[in-house]
Amino acid sequence: MYGDEHPALMVVLCEQWSFTKDFLMIARANKKLQSSVNVLILYFFFMATGFTLMQFSVYPEFVYLDRLNYFRMTCQVLFGLSLFLNVVVAFSDPGFLTRDETLVFSELLEEFDCTSLCSVCKIIKAPRTKHCDLCSRCVDRFDHHCPWINSCVGRGNVKRFYSFIVVQMTYLVCATIACFINLKMQFFNE
Repeated sequence: MYGDEHPALMVVLCEQWSFTKDFLMIARANKKLQSSVNVLILYFFFMATGFTLMQFSVYPEFVYLDRLNYFRMTCQVLFGLSLFLNVVVAFSDPGFLTRDETLVFSELLEEFDCTSLCSVCKIIKAPRTKHCDLCSRCVDRFDHHCPWINSCVGRGNVKRFYSFIVVQMTYLVCATIACFINLKMQFFNE
């Protein structure tokens, strides 16, 4: 009945796959996001494409100048470290809480305030614990679910995550500086 009157709306509501939802993890209000490894693949694709372009267009100019050759090697090391930290953070435990099988959830409801229990995981939540809908688990000291690592950031991996962010930002700044140096060498040097 409702679909007969508004066929365009039914297409939007029944849409199974979209670039924005699956790759960029942007969903409309009526769609539930799901954790997807596609964003992690997209991250590696962008990084590999950028590094390849830098390797064949920017870095060959740096070989002839010693101080720029060190800068090139620094960029390459930061690139490798960034990919390594991404994998380390993606596969580290963010602090998932586990269920104690000896406890009966119905008894916990009588004993504890319902805000300190997770009805999905059927566990007692610690302070600052939040249930992640994308991972379908409770995370201790939940910060956010990061699509670029395809995992949550919590008590167990927050230090590694911030290390990854600092190294990634440093690499991106160095790569941008390398591009500007290459442009200057190509167009403004005699």
